[in-house]
Amino acid sequence: MSRKKCVIIGIVFIFLTAIVYCFFNLGNYLVVKDNLEKADAIVVFSGDNGPRTEMGGDLLKKGYGKYLILSGGKVYDDVTMAELMKNHAINLGVDENLIILDRKSESTSDNAKYTKDIIVKNNFKSVIVVTSDYHTRRSKLAMEKALEGVKINDEDVIVQVYPSNDKEFSTKWWTSGSSVLIVISEYLKLIGYWIKGYI
Repeated sequence: MSRKKCVIIGIVFIFLTAIVYCFFNLGNYLVVKDNLEKADAIVVFSGDNGPRTEMGGDLLKKGYGKYLILSGGKVYDDVTMAELMKNHAINLGVDENLIILDRKSESTSDNAKYTKDIIVKNNFKSVIVVTSDYHTRRSKLAMEKALEGVKINDEDVIVQVYPSNDKEFSTKWWTSGSSVLIVISEYLKLIGYWIKGYI
């Protein structure tokens, strides 16, 4: 076999290997789990039926934050997701006086935008964002983007992120229909957010 053919075969092999590697790691890439340090506040983005709030409340009780920010807009009439999350958190034993609500957010970009306002108002220097595992990368990028240029006592706000488990999602995403749909949707949203400048 000629040297040229060997080189071509080698390049094709590396290319195919890279494609296979990327394919099997699409789910893993979406999940970010920081090694947590204590923060001024724990932020929970709305979008599920309870696990995110439960994780946020648990981290608060463990002393990882001083306040719990719950971010979620209108569900129907005058009821907001933030208020439903608050009720859930209180039922879990979270002190109502430690809860701060954002009742306006209708999307992840809104979550980041209105949480930023709360961070600035309260001079929070650091936050831990809690959301579903597949949603962590986009949420952290959006929160960091919203906080670009924001200084608290001349320092950048530190953003950490921590996942709550979503039963519909697996990092082995090809094994279930719900995971396939979540992965496709999340990557499309990442692309959309990048185009719009939200991340």
